[in-house]
Amino acid sequence: MEAQERTLADTAHELRTPVAVMRSSVDVAGLDPRRPDPHLPRIRRATERLTDVVDNVLTRGSASKAPPTPRARSRCVRTNWSSRSARS
Repeated sequence: MEAQERTLADTAHELRTPVAVMRSSVDVAGLDPRRPDPHLPRIRRATERLTDVVDNVLTRGSASKAPPTPRARSRCVRTNWSSRSARS
């Protein structure tokens, strides 16, 4: 059980770190008002979606019995709602 939790923690770090770098890069790119990029909002939304997916996968794969945090539950509801809305 301890090895599984350690693997999950390592996986979480390996997945969340590049996503955080992407999100920060998009934020920094959006700071220059002289060079607005019309693609940044789309990239930002995709990065947020990727963050939600990673968090949901890691929350579901968690070996701990602790309930998900309110933020994780909110993301899960928002993700499921978005998926259903997109199909309609």
